[in-house]
Amino acid sequence: MIINAYILLFIINIGTSFFLTRLIYNYYKKQNFVDIPRDRNLHDSPVVTGGGISIVILNTIALIYYNFPIIFIFPIIAISILGFIDDKINLSPLIRISIHFSCAFFILIWIGNFPVLDFGIVVIENVYFRNLFGIVFISWFINLYNFMDGSDGFATFQSIFISLSFIAFLLFLYGMQYILTEIFPTGVNYKLYVQGVQEHHWIMTFENVLRLLIINVSVSIGFLFFNYPNAKIFMGDQGSNFLGLYLISIGLYIVYHLPQVSIWTILIAYGLFFIDSTITLFRRFFKGQKWYLPHRSHCYQRFIISKQKTVSRKQAHQRLLIYSSLINYLWLLPMSIFSVILAEYSFLIFLLSSMPLVYLSLYKYNEEFEV
Repeated sequence: MIINAYILLFIINIGTSFFLTRLIYNYYKKQNFVDIPRDRNLHDSPVVTGGGISIVILNTIALIYYNFPIIFIFPIIAISILGFIDDKINLSPLIRISIHFSCAFFILIWIGNFPVLDFGIVVIENVYFRNLFGIVFISWFINLYNFMDGSDGFATFQSIFISLSFIAFLLFLYGMQYILTEIFPTGVNYKLYVQGVQEHHWIMTFENVLRLLIINVSVSIGFLFFNYPNAKIFMGDQGSNFLGLYLISIGLYIVYHLPQVSIWTILIAYGLFFIDSTITLFRRFFKGQKWYLPHRSHCYQRFIISKQKTVSRKQAHQRLLIYSSLINYLWLLPMSIFSVILAEYSFLIFLLSSMPLVYLSLYKYNEEFEV
């Protein structure tokens, strides 16, 4: 019965997202709310933008319905509104970063504290440093999701993958707890919550977080019908800002409640976005380029520019989705699961999982790197 309820929830939200996105597309098209291609864009004709509002609306309804606190709901709505305004009038970087930091601050209050940073040899436990670092960390994830939303369907595919990865962590640990306590009771204390959290409370939390993730997967699939190459509509800054903050907040919340899931596990799941955006930022900075301005130097952008020399625009964007999905599901997902199983080695597993991505970002398609 429970599985049937989740399947029904999944199907209903796909349909709702599809029809809501269609309404938004028709309305914005009449209003001529479009993204005009510029030199640094990967599309060559105007495309309706702002479609991410469907993702925002349906996920926010879920948060309210499942009684998540206002201190979590408020910042993700605020960051989406910021993105909508920025799509219209291009706010100054100072205003954007101030709101990013403020939203990150509220998210940390909701979570509790930023997780301990365990590098294997060195462990950073100072709560003040962790929380200051956490504000910058969360703000970076808002920005990197926006930076990586430059190809048809790419950010939507990643939203689906990250949510499915988090679902996999939850189900794996829940299954392990059931096996060790019910089927093979050996006295092993393999609880899904940290000391001091009541079991019945975490089980409720587990179910609601699982529902949120399932809803985000289904909502993203519904949006993907219009965002798949060649995209009819882009999600815009309101959608990418929302997903950037929403997904990393849920990830950090899971880390806080489940000691078997570390910050490195979350970074492995985010690998494609995190490594490409972070490496590119540092490359541009050390090359003396204006790293804070729009560009086409990310690995995924260089890939598409290179492929468009031999195939159509649509095929180039589709190939990015295919190759990135292979990396995600055949490499990063198994590695993230390993980092849960071998939690004490999660930092080393993160380093290992990142090596191919660092290579791609540094050495592939460099002829397309902007100078």
